[in-house]
Amino acid sequence: MIFSRLVIILFLLFHFQLTNAQTHNRFEKADSIVAHYPNHGTDNLPYLAHILTDSLDTDIEKYRAIFMWVSHNISNDYYLYRENIRNRNKLKNNPEKLSRWERNYSAKVFKRLNNTQQSMCTGYAFLIHELCLHAGIKSKIINGYGRTSTTNVKKSSPINHSWNAVLIEDDWYLSDATWSSGYIRSDNKSFVPVKDDSYFLIDPQQFWRTHFPEDMNWILFDNPPQFEDFINGPIIYRSFYKFKLELLSSPGFRVEVDNKEPVVIALKHLDPTLKPHFTYNLNSNKINASQVANEDSTYYLTFEFKKSGIYDLQILANNENLLSYQVVVK
Repeated sequence: MIFSRLVIILFLLFHFQLTNAQTHNRFEKADSIVAHYPNHGTDNLPYLAHILTDSLDTDIEKYRAIFMWVSHNISNDYYLYRENIRNRNKLKNNPEKLSRWERNYSAKVFKRLNNTQQSMCTGYAFLIHELCLHAGIKSKIINGYGRTSTTNVKKSSPINHSWNAVLIEDDWYLSDATWSSGYIRSDNKSFVPVKDDSYFLIDPQQFWRTHFPEDMNWILFDNPPQFEDFINGPIIYRSFYKFKLELLSSPGFRVEVDNKEPVVIALKHLDPTLKPHFTYNLNSNKINASQVANEDSTYYLTFEFKKSGIYDLQILANNENLLSYQVVVK
C-alpha cells in the first residue's frame, strides 16, 4: 500500500504539478469555477460544496476546487492564532481544562469564520473537511506542528497548527490551505494574500520538514524522521516549495565546523522550466559559494568559512528566501 501510494504521488507530481502550465491545464476547469465565486458566504456549506464541485468529474478536480476556493477566500487572523497559542501554553499541563477550552474556542473560531471569512489554521482545516464531506470526499483534520522562521518549535511546545489529509483513489495525500492562502507580515501582523498552490497535494517526504503531525500515522511514508529531526532542521521558506526544490542532504539549522571546513548542501530541482538563480547571504551580506550542477538537476552548494564566529547563512532563489542556517565556526 505504501509503495502504491508513493507511485501515485510521483505520478501526481510529475503529471499534475510539475510545471505551472501542466497544473493550469489539468485543473483549468476547477480553477475557473473557483474564480466565479469570490467571497461567497460560508453559512451554507452544502450549497457551496455543490456549486464548486457538481460539474467536475473526478475527486482530484473536486478537491482542487475546494482547496483553491478556501485558500483564495479565507484570510488568516494573526490575533486568533496568538490567542490560541497563548492558551494552549497556559493549559498544556491540564488536559481537562484544555479540552474544555478547545471546544469553546472552536465555536468562536467558526463563528468568526462565518461572519468575517477570517480564521486561523483550525478554521481552514475545518472548512476543507466540511466541504469535502458534502462533496463525498473523505478527509481528515491533522493536528501537529508548523515550523517557520518566526515559529520556534521546541520539545515542550504545544500543538500549533492544523492541516488536512484527503483520500483520493484509495490513497491519502496532504495539503495545507492556510499556508497556501498567504502569510502574516512580521512588522504589522497584517495578512498578505498569496495565490500559491505549493501546499496542494505536497510530497510527504518534503512536507515533514515544515509540518510534523501529532499522530505519526499521518507522516505518510516509511522510516519517518524523529521529532528532533524536525525541530533541529534548517528553516525552510515557502519559496522553497514554489520553486519545486527537494532537499537531498543538509546539516541541521545549527552547524558547527572548524575553520575552512566545508558545509555542503544538496538540492534537486524538480521543474527545469522555473530556472531559479541562487544567491547567498552571510549576516545579510551577499557572498559567493561553490555551486556544482549535475545533468539530473542536482545542485551541490559548498560554503567555507575562514574566520571563527557565529554566522547567519541564507540561501535564496531570485531574491526569495529558501533556506536559513546558523553556522558556528570554531
